[in-house]
Amino acid sequence: MKRWHKILLAMLLGIAVIAPLLYRMLDRPMPQANHGPAARQAIQELEDVIGCQAWQQVGAVAWLFKGQRQHLWDRKRHFLRTYIEKKTVFLDLDSRKGWVFEGSRQVDELDAQVDLKNAWAWFINDSFWLNPFCSLSGPEVVHGLTTDEQGRPAILVTFESGGVTPGDSYLISLGPDGLPVFWRMWVQIIPLGGVPTTWSGWQQQQGVWFSTQHQLGPLSLPLEIKAASDLAELTQGEDPFADFEVAFRSP
Repeated sequence: MKRWHKILLAMLLGIAVIAPLLYRMLDRPMPQANHGPAARQAIQELEDVIGCQAWQQVGAVAWLFKGQRQHLWDRKRHFLRTYIEKKTVFLDLDSRKGWVFEGSRQVDELDAQVDLKNAWAWFINDSFWLNPFCSLSGPEVVHGLTTDEQGRPAILVTFESGGVTPGDSYLISLGPDGLPVFWRMWVQIIPLGGVPTTWSGWQQQQGVWFSTQHQLGPLSLPLEIKAASDLAELTQGEDPFADFEVAFRSP
């Protein structure tokens, strides 16, 4: 056997031995939490700190996610424009139909379907990191109070039903100002339980607090955010969705 074959085999054997050990070291069980009125009150206080009532009045948001995807979200009409690489996607968030342009050329309707599906998936993911804390109430959500490993107050949130991944849970650790500092996730998409993500770089716009920096292990998830009461404030008075609205919403 060649020397490099032996080295490769040794590396694979090493990974096979170490991987289960690392999994046991890093995997965390979900903590116990106290449910009831106090937990619901804690969620209400978190929503008040974040500014969830003000969030309802935000008419438009523009944000850049990870320096890769640029979104413009018209929250009043439920329209989205996304720039990704050399393509521009216009999406009706209600019907999930839309247009795709590559440069100035409009992509054929059939060929555009993949990009439209991707744009919807990007929106779900990227808007989740934009402001998840105003979506924690509802009959399908269970809340519990506990503390994290550093003794800070923490809220355990479990989505029992609805959404894409029912059963996902988040342990939200709160700082002295009531804003989240990090959370741990028990979610279907990540095999390890209790993976932490930081919430930092808080900025207030339109009465709403937004976290602009997240660290998920070695991954950095920065956001550049601009919020406004009306779309025109972000587009210098122009309406980039004017033709789109005529095509998709006119009777």
